[in-house]
Amino acid sequence: MKTLIKPVILCGGSGTRLWPLSRTDLPKQFIEFPNTKSEHNSLFRYAVNRITNAELRKYSEAIVLPPLIVAAKEHQFIIRGQLKGENIVPDVFLEPCPRNTAASLTMAALLNDSEDPVLVVLPSDQAIDSSKLNEALAYAIPDCEKGSIVLLGVKPKYAETGYGYIKTNKPSETLPTEVVAFVEKPNLEKAKKYLEDGHYLWNSGLFILKASTWLKALHVCRPDIEEACLEAFAAKLLLKGGELTGPREIFEKIPEDSIDYAVMEKCAEKGISIKVIAFSGMWTDLGSWKSVYDASPHDKAGNFALGEVVQDGCSKSLMVSTSLLIVGNGVKDVAVLEMPDAILVTALSDSQNIKKLVEELRAKNFPEAVYHRKGYRPWGYYDSIDEASGFKVKRIVVYPGCSLSLQRHKHRAEHWTVVSGVARVRVGDVEQQMLADQSVYIPKGAIHRLTNEGVSDLTLIEVQTGAYLGEDDIERLDDLYGRR
Repeated sequence: MKTLIKPVILCGGSGTRLWPLSRTDLPKQFIEFPNTKSEHNSLFRYAVNRITNAELRKYSEAIVLPPLIVAAKEHQFIIRGQLKGENIVPDVFLEPCPRNTAASLTMAALLNDSEDPVLVVLPSDQAIDSSKLNEALAYAIPDCEKGSIVLLGVKPKYAETGYGYIKTNKPSETLPTEVVAFVEKPNLEKAKKYLEDGHYLWNSGLFILKASTWLKALHVCRPDIEEACLEAFAAKLLLKGGELTGPREIFEKIPEDSIDYAVMEKCAEKGISIKVIAFSGMWTDLGSWKSVYDASPHDKAGNFALGEVVQDGCSKSLMVSTSLLIVGNGVKDVAVLEMPDAILVTALSDSQNIKKLVEELRAKNFPEAVYHRKGYRPWGYYDSIDEASGFKVKRIVVYPGCSLSLQRHKHRAEHWTVVSGVARVRVGDVEQQMLADQSVYIPKGAIHRLTNEGVSDLTLIEVQTGAYLGEDDIERLDDLYGRR
């Protein structure tokens, strides 16, 4: 019988060190990097497509099942939008509240307990050589089939203080070897010693194990998490979009802990077999702008630029523009990140400190710390173009065949102008078809709905006017996606 492989993609984390591109409502794994020609231009899309039958069968006869995505419930519309056009139809479990990765993996294991596949647990916010990864999986699978947990440990390329380490006596790229110890993020002096020693590997956060192996290990190491997850699993709900979720009031009871702390670091003392494969291919967790810079191609002066950037005399710098022209002159070791609503300027060497700055922005109630201009919805997305007292302007994109809810607003009026596509618009009891350059006024309190009747995206400009323009000023009378 051939081994079944189930990729499990963990989509938690806010990625605050990559602010302003990454924010709470659109974390780094979902960022669509500007001006890239890649087929999959977000880390999440790369993760979904990372392990395929075609690629893995170069090294193994295992069969790859559709991936399981474990993500926050508030990101469900982002996931739907980014999977549009992909050939893969994944399973999706939406966590109603964050409980860390131990709970995420437990729900994944429970969902796959009957088939008991080998789970390949992949963080969604990493860049990795997919071919080398599939090769490493082939070496790990036999040990996993026998009940071992196998970790992916990356061979250090320099003395890194931002990663945890795994110690093994005989690092091997082809043979899983016993884990001797887990080591917390070291200071620079210790990191240099680990690099020289040769027995220490970066902890990638990538795990390979059977669903049953995880459940048995969890039972031994953290029965409290097991019990709470079983209760949440028993109460799981099927959403209209086909995703599974759990009731928040039950999910909140699950103790918060990571995979490492809850189980992995306890395995040796509990007699659970835990091993590691040394990985020498390209890998980065893109945890800071310095790591993005390190993973990017550079010009002769060591610069990386994306978007509208003109620079002269700059060296070893990163500049990313999403809307405005960036002009750099004579700077070194600098990162400049431009978003329409915020600009970051930092020394690349200090970019790990950005998380602290974002926390300060939150404390001072800056909305830019949490929210993007772009908001995803099940029908498409909107981009807030301009806003001041009494008005707001949005660009709205509606996918083919999708509709906004039947709704009304207490505090604002709206004016819609179609830019491209075919719209069916209802205002009050009147329905009409609208094409490019046509517009309609929606008075305050009027019942209205918008539907894309075409075969391509519908784009329109919405101008809101009124005393209050918050996103919560909406009364849904009917919604195709089960929203209230």
